Amino acid sequence: MKIKTFLCKFRSLLILGAVLLCAAVCMAWVGYDSVKESVGLGHRQIVNDDYSVISDDISGEGIVQPITVKANTNFYGVNINLHTYNRVVFGKIFVELWDADGNVLAVAQDDMTNIKDNTFMRFIFDQQNFKSEEDREYRLVVYTRPETPEDKVAVWKSESTVEGYKAMTQNGEKTEGTLALQYIVKYVTDSIWGFYLILCLLMLVLLAGAYLLIFVKKVKVSTAFVFIAAVTGIIFSLYTPIRGAPDEYTHITSSYYNANRLLVKGDSYDEGYMLMRRCDADDFINPVNYNAFELHKMHEGRTESVEGRTDLVYVKSWIAEVFPPLYWAQTAGVLLARLLGVSYSMLIIFGRLSNLALYIVLCWLAIRKMPFFKTTMAAVALTPVPLQLAASFNYDTLVTGLCFIFIATVFDLAYAKEKVTVKDTVLLAVLAALIAPGKTVYVLVTGLCLIIPFKKFGSAKKAAVNLAVIMAAAAVMWLCYNQSIINIVKDNISSLTQPAVTEMAVEEVQETAEDPDAVKPGQTELNGFEIADVESVRGDEDTAYTETDDFGNYFNGDSAQYFTIDYVLTHIPQTVKLVVNTLQENTELYIRQIFGGILGEVIVSPVKINWLYVIGVIAIVFMTTLLPQGESLQYKGVKKWWALAVALGVVMLVCAAGVMWTPSNYTTAFGIQGRYVIPVLPLIVMFFSNENITIKKKIDGILLYALCCVNVLILLDGLTIMLANTTVYY
Repeated sequence: MKIKTFLCKFRSLLILGAVLLCAAVCMAWVGYDSVKESVGLGHRQIVNDDYSVISDDISGEGIVQPITVKANTNFYGVNINLHTYNRVVFGKIFVELWDADGNVLAVAQDDMTNIKDNTFMRFIFDQQNFKSEEDREYRLVVYTRPETPEDKVAVWKSESTVEGYKAMTQNGEKTEGTLALQYIVKYVTDSIWGFYLILCLLMLVLLAGAYLLIFVKKVKVSTAFVFIAAVTGIIFSLYTPIRGAPDEYTHITSSYYNANRLLVKGDSYDEGYMLMRRCDADDFINPVNYNAFELHKMHEGRTESVEGRTDLVYVKSWIAEVFPPLYWAQTAGVLLARLLGVSYSMLIIFGRLSNLALYIVLCWLAIRKMPFFKTTMAAVALTPVPLQLAASFNYDTLVTGLCFIFIATVFDLAYAKEKVTVKDTVLLAVLAALIAPGKTVYVLVTGLCLIIPFKKFGSAKKAAVNLAVIMAAAAVMWLCYNQSIINIVKDNISSLTQPAVTEMAVEEVQETAEDPDAVKPGQTELNGFEIADVESVRGDEDTAYTETDDFGNYFNGDSAQYFTIDYVLTHIPQTVKLVVNTLQENTELYIRQIFGGILGEVIVSPVKINWLYVIGVIAIVFMTTLLPQGESLQYKGVKKWWALAVALGVVMLVCAAGVMWTPSNYTTAFGIQGRYVIPVLPLIVMFFSNENITIKKKIDGILLYALCCVNVLILLDGLTIMLANTTVYY
């Protein structure tokens, strides 16, 4: 009886302890299996690959090789090709890094028994990165301390001194040749453990806090949502490499430019180049990769000093010309970060957290306003994909949150409120006006208003007027900010048989490429400011995408002709084949993209999560629509079908837009992504609610907490995949 009483009294704490213990075991395994293995990973840069001569034994003073490390190059250590005369040798080998004045900056050493004959061996300088703002000259000193005179080691070098290098010396005398050498430009230090421990601590706080709020405090769904979304979002903001979210490169640029408009006098964007702080430009131009190097760099970059590197330079970039409010949240974060003078990594985190805060507020309002299926709305908002988008630079966050509030407001008016007031109409009109310019496909969401009974407006005439105001607000704002789309449609339908369309498009791109005011290859200055990424302005990158062959195809392999309206109408068999192939090959992909099966930049560097976790998310989300026995279903009939029609209409527009983004030589649609369905996902999920499948009692809290647990597993799985993606060259 005592045991039974104890278990009943402390049941909640025991369950929480079991959950945290299981989570800790999973985290420990990921640490052992993945994080531990990533420590010490390095990536090389070949400096001198010309070697055909073996030096004399390097015992004594050894060899001194003058080297130059280019500006902004990470320099953690070196790889040196060693020769042991086909035998095992004993003793110590040392590699010292001296400055130009002969002062020792760092020392790396290893046992000579670890040397593999005629193989490059890695030497790391005390896990320190010797990165400089300018070209820096060093001297590399390589020598051994053998146990016996027979333990000889030599180095591979070139026959004569390589052009651009100073002569090397051995035992104080100049000698011909240049050391066979590679720089270690990427390296994962022990500090990645600190990053991982922060993530683990946040995940444990998430699991413990959510449990206490849901099962002990029994708070409302909206309150639990705020905590879960905030902690999970913070994890995603730290966890996602810079530029690692969908299209984040463009959204960072646009947010940065908006901040420039408040901080920099005049236009900070000219000829495809934008002004940035020099400390931000260093990392801005690098491509994104999901690996240990990127995670380590982001973690290390949080405490990086920006002193002396806040002057402005031009960086090649592209800005999205969209509805300005879409970037207000991210811009606020960037603005605050620049005013505080923090590093680029912290600037990214500030922008992401600002966007996350906006998403949480919008979803919290939507959940509170929903008359029923509050848990369904919360569950959809808490799935991994919208949370990662929210915790990144991405204007889909605002559009998604606004759609959720619009849906909740309409449902509140249709099922809860007795009368639609002027205030309600104004709210819907404002929401519609904000949604429409964001993404064209979501204009159809405004059609959901038709499920509001006309009698709640007072009369059919008043209903027509109010609905017309809401639709007009969306239409006017869409027309104001989507003139380019209108022009594209007009050009496409002007003639169904116009073969000159491709030629016109090519000529237009070529005219842009031949702009006399454009930045020229080798140009180092623009409007009095330095251009930071001179090496990338080679002239061949742009022309590779603007020149075409005799068949109108771009040289990168993509056709210059897309599945435009006129092309579709005149090539129906090809279009049908494209649609069928897309359904056959990509349906599984789109489902994964909706429910968290693919994280990150889904085109460039997708992180594919285990299907078991995806199934878990899907099951939890749909189970939130189950009714307890005896509870009647309000959401049914024509309203339910119309809401589904609106959602499917959005899906069809997404597919149509994706097809129009597809070059005619592709076999599947290119521009379709599952995440575009998320703003209307609550409507699709709620459609499956019914009175035939019921449960004994409400399990909303259990479902929310289960989703919280699955999200933690997805985060750990994603981290494991990222670390496994690390490509290493020694």
